[in-house]
Parts: sequence; structure tokens; C-alpha cells
Amino acid sequence: MSSLVKISVFEQHFIERNCHTRQGMEYLFNKGKENEKEMNSMEIAIVKLKAGVSDEIFLKEAKSVQIFLQNSPGYVSRKLFKSENGYWVDMVEWSSQENAFKAFENFSKDSANHKFEELLDVSSMQMYHSSEFWKFE
Repeated sequence: MSSLVKISVFEQHFIERNCHTRQGMEYLFNKGKENEKEMNSMEIAIVKLKAGVSDEIFLKEAKSVQIFLQNSPGYVSRKLFKSENGYWVDMVEWSSQENAFKAFENFSKDSANHKFEELLDVSSMQMYHSSEFWKFE
């Protein structure tokens, strides 16, 4: 797992002056461990709908799935996009990769999500989980 160490200007100055010392290296290592706990995770699903499924029906069921997501530990946000070639991109942000995987495991166990799953052409589905690597502010 990659992690980005978020540091202040003061910390950067300290590390630059002390990176060659044991104290500086330990500080940087410990700061990285702190930030690992703060790293968000993004779950990205790319999928087409089964033939004959309208966008309206899909969006109705996507809203139902939102209830499951919002009640799952670590849920942060969700965005849904549609491409010109008919693919839907469902992006869900989680507070950690562990929370993302737990929700993923529990998704199909919840019968409220079955109707949503039935609308998807699973042969077209691509699924990605990734940890936050860089945050631009």
C-alpha cells in the first residue's frame, strides 16, 4: 500500500535539516504511520446496463443502493457518471480500504441491493479499489 506523508512547512524544514539523522528518519516514519490511518479509499465500478434497462430504472435503484452505502461504516461520498458510450461509472469514497472491502463483501448479502445488481451487465463490469496517494489542496 502506498502512502503519502502529509506534513506542515515547519515539519518539512525539520526533516530537511535532520533527514540524515536517526531522529529525522524516525519522525518521518512515524508521521507516515499516522497518515496511513487517514488515507481514504476509492471504489470505482464501470459497467453497462443490461439490454432494455432504462436510465430512469437504473437511477431509481442506484438511489436505493445509496441507503446501504450511507449506513455502511466509513462511507464518505458517492458520484455517478455516464459516458457517451453507455458505460456507467460509480465512484464511492471510503474512509479506508478496509471499510471499502467490508462494504463490498456485504453488498450482495443485503437483499435490498439485488434488484440493482440484476440491472447490470456483469460481463462488462470492471471494478477497482485504490488508496489515496496524493491530495491536491
